[in-house]
Amino acid sequence: MRNRRFLVLRRAAALVLFLALAQAPAWAHDLQAELPPLFRQRIADIENRLAAPDGILSARDASNAALAQLALGGDPGVAEALLRQVFAAQDPETGALPWLLRGGEVKDDNANEFGVQSWGPILIGFRDRLSPAAQRELEAHARLALRALGRSVDVNYTNIYLMNAVDTLLIGQALGDAQALARGRALLDAWRSAVHDHGVAEFASPTYYSTDLNSLTVAYRYARDERDRTTIRNILDFFWVDLSLSLVNGKLVGAHSRDYDPIHGAGYISLFLGNLGCGKCALPVDQIIEKIYPYLNALPGGYRAPPGIEALNRVNPRWILARWSADPAAVRSLYVDGGAAMGATAQGNLSSTSKVFAIDLLRDDGPQVTISFIASERDLGYGQTVPMGRGRRHSGAIGLNPVIAQSKDWALGSFSVSKSGDPDAQPISLSLILPRYANEIRVNGAPLAADRRLNDDVRTIFVRVGRSCAAIRILAADASQPAEVRDDAPQQAQEAMRVLWRTDRDHLQLSFLAHAASCGGLGAAEWIAQLETAPLANRSDGAQMSLAAQAPGNAPMRIVRNAAPRGRAMLIDAPGRGAGGVLSANGVDYADVLYQGWPRGFERAQ
Repeated sequence: MRNRRFLVLRRAAALVLFLALAQAPAWAHDLQAELPPLFRQRIADIENRLAAPDGILSARDASNAALAQLALGGDPGVAEALLRQVFAAQDPETGALPWLLRGGEVKDDNANEFGVQSWGPILIGFRDRLSPAAQRELEAHARLALRALGRSVDVNYTNIYLMNAVDTLLIGQALGDAQALARGRALLDAWRSAVHDHGVAEFASPTYYSTDLNSLTVAYRYARDERDRTTIRNILDFFWVDLSLSLVNGKLVGAHSRDYDPIHGAGYISLFLGNLGCGKCALPVDQIIEKIYPYLNALPGGYRAPPGIEALNRVNPRWILARWSADPAAVRSLYVDGGAAMGATAQGNLSSTSKVFAIDLLRDDGPQVTISFIASERDLGYGQTVPMGRGRRHSGAIGLNPVIAQSKDWALGSFSVSKSGDPDAQPISLSLILPRYANEIRVNGAPLAADRRLNDDVRTIFVRVGRSCAAIRILAADASQPAEVRDDAPQQAQEAMRVLWRTDRDHLQLSFLAHAASCGGLGAAEWIAQLETAPLANRSDGAQMSLAAQAPGNAPMRIVRNAAPRGRAMLIDAPGRGAGGVLSANGVDYADVLYQGWPRGFERAQ
């Protein structure tokens, strides 16, 4: 009887999928067509791991595989078996989950949020696919999970805070638990209030924005109270305003928090960018089971960005200012001019994986290389990762300690890099990443020659890709060795090359002036001349160094840094410091979208 029921349900699910494909926009059609075979392959892989005595399996993968199995109309018995693996590992008192169910031990409290992320959606959307016994088990373990979800998460830990809020909201709704439902709503309200005050802390991350959207889009799909749906839709509108403003030619450009692809700036966010008409976004296939969330969003009834938000992506040029901390100097800026984009974070205590300065000169096809600086004490100049065991890896990069003033298409900046104290550390290196496919690259005015030491200090670097140009003037670099040009990228970064500075000392400082925009009919010599003739003022009294620059037609820029190594960077003058609102473009502040949604006058696509 059960097998017969399963066949009926599977045929019904296939019919629903067929109708969805027939009615879906092109980007949603692509996800609906391409992801299911990958899901099925990953579910089979997880089942094989369960069968192997030494198979490694996380609570996160098992729970998400159960959701994928049910969403695709697969055998519910497989989903129940996967869920029971997670149930068996749950602490009967605290409700906490381990990160790994099999194959070792990883300490990570976030296992609670990731491990139960699918439970609310299963209970709300697929409860009737489960046997009565499995329904009762899931309800009991979900109720227990609310204890673990009751922990306090910093509101600035964006991806985990939002996941905790949505997990709590949906489980509370599914169980009819008014207290949990109220807590989930209160968490979302607190996050919205914090962002309305000082912006998204984990800003523009190609990886963690997708984690945020996994949570928010699944909440939009399964929340039943219209007030909750409105709150979530308004938050999603705000995220999509940010994404639309920061997307150029299918790439998320500008400065990024927590960017795990330092060369290309790619990440799982591409799975959501079809909502912005992103026809050039590649679909990543690794760790694919978690991408059940963008798949569900692509089905009818998922979130769709209003047309007015999509139109922001076509505004050119655009000057974007956004905050990411309560510190008034914690501003990120981005200027987009055609296929050229330059962005920076003014200053702040950012992780070593954050991209604090970025220039993108976009080409029509192929992977896009971001021009940026990467510091390392393992000579991992392309941001390669180092193994940490159990399949986990960590970036070999170290923090740049930046202070950067940007005035539209010009930027004045300084880095102060210090050794981390790692006993295995090597001398500090600082690499400027360049796209080796560029139509033109010049160092000190001469065409680039790879794999050689430079006879002179690096003064200027010019890059042209198509009709987009960038020039960087190195004002000072206290490296102890001559700079080099290296064409030594690993396989995963083969489109890149670098200019390399190294020092045997414990600290390295570098300051620069940069200009990036459409070439405007000017050649390399004219671009370099603009930098070399820009008025500069450089002062130092031994305790502090001060740099000021005045770019043609732009606002003045000035930065100050304590001269001592590890000295505090102090931004003095920069357009956007203490102004520009939480998220603004060309003077229009979009902070109120968090509460009001996209302004009236645009038809909302449902």
